[in-house]
Amino acid sequence: MKGTKRSKVSGSKMRKGCWEPGDEVTQDDYILLQPLYERANELGFTPAQKHMSDDLNYVVTLKRRFRTWRNVVAAAGLPWLSNCEQQERRLEYTVEKSRGGDP
Repeated sequence: MKGTKRSKVSGSKMRKGCWEPGDEVTQDDYILLQPLYERANELGFTPAQKHMSDDLNYVVTLKRRFRTWRNVVAAAGLPWLSNCEQQERRLEYTVEKSRGGDP
C-alpha cells in the first residue's frame, strides 16, 4: 500500500523547544508569561493576542515557545478565551473602550 506514514513523534519533539499541552511549565516559562499575567490582571480577563498588541515581539516570542495562543493560555493556566465569563468581560471592555471610557 502506497502512502506516507505519519510520525508518532509529538510536535514538541519535532520542533525542539516548543511546548505542548501536558508538558511541564518551567520556571523560565513562568518568567516569560509574567507580562501576560500582568495584562490579564489589568484587563480583568484572559487577553487575546490583540490585547497584547502593544508588544508584538512579545506575542511572537510566546508563539515561538508555545506554538499557538491556545497553548499560551493553557500554559499560563488562564481561563479559556471561549469561557462565557471571559467573553462577557471582554465584551464589557470593548463596549467601554468604544465609548471612549477608561476600560
